[in-house]
Amino acid sequence: MENQTKDSLAALAVFRELYDTERGDIRSIIGKFIITLFPKFKNGADEETIITSLNDTYGFEIPQAVVTSLLKKLVKNGTLKKENSHYSLVKELDETSNDVVKNDKKIKASHQEVYDELIQFLEEKDEKTSPLSPSKKENIVGAFRDFLMDKKSNSGEYTAIFHDFVLNHIDLKDRLNTVKEGVILMRGLQYHSDIESGMSTWKTPLTIFLDMEILFHAAGYNGGSDKTFFSDFLKLVQEVNNHKKNYKKRIIHLKYFSKTKQDVDNFFTTAKSIVKGTISPDPSKTAMTEIVTGCEKTSDVLSKKTNFYSKVLKGFGILEAEDDGYAQDEESKYGLENAETLNLIKKEGGYDTSKKEKQREYSLKHLSSINILRKGRTSDKLQDAHYLFVSGTGTTLSGAFDIAKDSKKIPLALHLNSVTERLWFLLNKGFGNGKDT
Repeated sequence: MENQTKDSLAALAVFRELYDTERGDIRSIIGKFIITLFPKFKNGADEETIITSLNDTYGFEIPQAVVTSLLKKLVKNGTLKKENSHYSLVKELDETSNDVVKNDKKIKASHQEVYDELIQFLEEKDEKTSPLSPSKKENIVGAFRDFLMDKKSNSGEYTAIFHDFVLNHIDLKDRLNTVKEGVILMRGLQYHSDIESGMSTWKTPLTIFLDMEILFHAAGYNGGSDKTFFSDFLKLVQEVNNHKKNYKKRIIHLKYFSKTKQDVDNFFTTAKSIVKGTISPDPSKTAMTEIVTGCEKTSDVLSKKTNFYSKVLKGFGILEAEDDGYAQDEESKYGLENAETLNLIKKEGGYDTSKKEKQREYSLKHLSSINILRKGRTSDKLQDAHYLFVSGTGTTLSGAFDIAKDSKKIPLALHLNSVTERLWFLLNKGFGNGKDT
């Protein structure tokens, strides 16, 4: 597993570098990776073996449809030949001229330099633990690779230190960005098996309902970083709508449920109580601190609330849904607020059983609303999802994936960053220079 993670990290960085040299031709890049596999196939290999080897060797998760299409192309251009369902190279691989092999060696050496600097940084930061044992170094480097690849790490205790390391080593930014951007490229490929269709296949309107904390991201209540995440998301939504400007209406609509508005109103009511002095503020709630800051009387809170709805949300085109729009028979047919669904998500580990029942009910209520609006329909493409709930709440997101069961289907709810990545790929966006990790 350790070696696979290590190879995956280098492969993603190679993928990102080739994205520029190949002018964004993802099919060509994957083809180069496929070719590197054949020296170990002495008697050729069938399609299934090639797909398994590609994904296992480089840690990719490329859909079968993509590889099938590329193998046909490589046969057509004379790079491969096919006999009795087995593929083999027409000419022996020249590693000195293969971009993947050349870049892989260079990048692995570069990554080792980063790992060495990371260990030195940690040892200097905490002299009590210096020097680190070989096994400890290996664990830390493994956790750092997971950190760069946005994977859940068993060594989450190092996350804050890793952020500190990145911030204190600006000179490493470009090397780290190749990995981060490679992750985004590969995720986008996983989301869309038809990598040539892009925006051309998007015909169905998509209504995205935003959870309260996402609305607060828009206003900047949760801090500058979250506001930036929202701005990136909104920019891509606007690009999609501009791309589809000949469509009769917007292709993507941003809305919030009436129950979400109630949550927001209650939040501002609590802010008024804090300003009055009847309750004490919770310093861990960044949004609440932001709202009450500068407010001397309750009317100041009311002014912020008015500004939030009329200027921030309406200014971004985020509107309250006129009504939930479903009849009672549909609610009973597609609704998920029942013991069966609660038992399912508990069984699958979707929720921490120590969480309050109120949080479970809150999450399930929103997921149920989306399922009713979808009329129980599922899709493996964002552009065919019809309705989606965007949240940062762990119980909501994990519950949505448990209910979906099939990991290839678009769940009832997604994280904001996940939607941003999908939109980025659909728009076939490139990478700009000077982008921070």
